Amino acid sequence: MRSASVAWLARQLDLPVVLLDGGYKAYRRWVLERFERPWPLRLLGGRTGCGKTELLLALAERGVAMVDLEGLAHHRGSSFGGLGLPPQPSSEHYENRLAAALSRLEDAPAIWLEAESSQVGRCRIPAGLWRQMQAAPVLEVQRPIEARVAHLVTIYGSQEPQALADATRRIAKRLGPQRTAAALEAIERADWASACLQMLDYYDRCYDHELGQHRVSSVDLGQLSPAAAAQDLLERGLMTPD
Repeated sequence: MRSASVAWLARQLDLPVVLLDGGYKAYRRWVLERFERPWPLRLLGGRTGCGKTELLLALAERGVAMVDLEGLAHHRGSSFGGLGLPPQPSSEHYENRLAAALSRLEDAPAIWLEAESSQVGRCRIPAGLWRQMQAAPVLEVQRPIEARVAHLVTIYGSQEPQALADATRRIAKRLGPQRTAAALEAIERADWASACLQMLDYYDRCYDHELGQHRVSSVDLGQLSPAAAAQDLLERGLMTPD
């Protein structure tokens, strides 16, 4: 009754209102049930800097069903992932957004997600969806190191040097003292490419370890733009279920 009263008041102010049958608790049950039902998941993998998100967005423009895990989380998934992006939603809000995105794709024969760890920044991928992702096949995109570095420089080169240095220090124990020092020196002199190279070894090892748990097929996309790469994958028939 309280909700109905507030909804009535909002309507008097010409605000759009939706009343949920059963209230928010019922809605949350629906959200969590979404992640337990089976989904035809496929994962797009690739080492840091391969442009996976941009490729997925280009594929979506061409009719491929996909959910942008990073976009919904406002985070790119690394220590540097929140730079230049809006604040992250709470994990609960993230779950709500994921459930809505999946429900719009209920009739899709395959739904593509980016191969992620269980955390996207501070947002946790729901357990039911994560289990399905762990069992999903992966299409790994490969690009030369030069293209990867250029892509990362495009994304992060415009960020504040202090923010980049702080993000580097957060992974200092995993980078090791020599790589950390070299990366910080490169940031100080605005040599973004050299800073990226110092960190890619660590991120590549993390990615290769996680990838070993999946069924993987690979495709080399060279220097193709996201649009050209998306068209190439579609023409090869690689975005349709086996």
